[in-house]
Amino acid sequence: MSFHQQSWNNRKQSMGAEAEGIFEQVHEDWARTGLNLPPFKVNKLPLIIRNQPDYIMEDRYWEVQGCGKAGLRVKVEKLRAMTFWDEQHPLHFFIWSTPRQQYAELSFQELLKIIDRGDANYERYEDGAGKALYRITPSKFDWQDFNE
Repeated sequence: MSFHQQSWNNRKQSMGAEAEGIFEQVHEDWARTGLNLPPFKVNKLPLIIRNQPDYIMEDRYWEVQGCGKAGLRVKVEKLRAMTFWDEQHPLHFFIWSTPRQQYAELSFQELLKIIDRGDANYERYEDGAGKALYRITPSKFDWQDFNE
């Protein structure tokens, strides 16, 4: 069963842990910023608070996400919040592919260009909430090998 098809309780146990661990090994001089699985529901928090980037460095924010064979899934509401954060301090995405055991890095603006070109599929999550998202296939990213 794919990660996104698992129940929320199962996904919550390891959500982001692998991707963030790889990010922390690849990069130095970062500080943690975003919420890291708090012990309460975040849906009532303001959108920009619940979608604060995961890390900050002197020259940029980093949003860290994992993806599987089907590609990167980014909620539309997250993109709205990320626009705010990118205006404050340049925002970049660090994407970890578990199947490939590789990572990709790109600016938020580059991610938006992929979407604007029509290189992302507009979909809805299959869960009860059905939130809108863009799915970007792995072939759209420039992957780098991870050497521990």
